Amino acid sequence: MAGRTKRLAKAVVALATSAVVQKAVRRAAADPRVRKKAAEVGKVVRAKAKSAGKAAGKRAAALAEEAGARAARKLAGPRKAAGKRIKRLGKVVAG
Repeated sequence: MAGRTKRLAKAVVALATSAVVQKAVRRAAADPRVRKKAAEVGKVVRAKAKSAGKAAGKRAAALAEEAGARAARKLAGPRKAAGKRIKRLGKVVAG
């Protein structure tokens, strides 16, 4: 029973806290100065998120390009050898 009571008490505290927070947020949102400041902060956050996204995209593109180049280097030797083998086989068949 002690565990259940503790969980219920935690839930009640969480609900009460969230209600208090919601009330405070509503009161603050009614103030035009707070809305203006929130808009400014939002603008800065959006700009930072956009630049971070661009940087991440550029890094991903560079990594993909490097991986592709690595794969091409690995395959260059076997591809060349296979081409030579096919060429020789063609000569043998052609007689």
